[in-house]
Amino acid sequence: MDMNNALQKFDALSHEMRLKIIKFLVPYGNKGSVVKSIAEFFQLPHNSVSTHLQKLKISGLVESTRDGKFVYYMVNFSALNTLIEYLLENCCTKESSSCIELPILKQQQNKR
Repeated sequence: MDMNNALQKFDALSHEMRLKIIKFLVPYGNKGSVVKSIAEFFQLPHNSVSTHLQKLKISGLVESTRDGKFVYYMVNFSALNTLIEYLLENCCTKESSSCIELPILKQQQNKR
């Protein structure tokens, strides 16, 4: 991941409602959820939720799939994981004794 790609994802996450939508979608896994359910949960108009979802889709953090007349939105876990890896790619390379234990860090260390 390059800096511009990371900035695009952080820009999408920098809005409170978009961050809430991501957190809402995470438990649904690859099944996802429809705009109606998201809108009802947050008590927002459908068009407002759709606008936020579109920004998240452009950033690559959310994907969608159509099933008949319904469009399901789900977190792109690969993109989210890549963003976390980007943040932590140099973690503890200067001072390993202060490194905290995170599963993602173990994966990164195993890649080195």
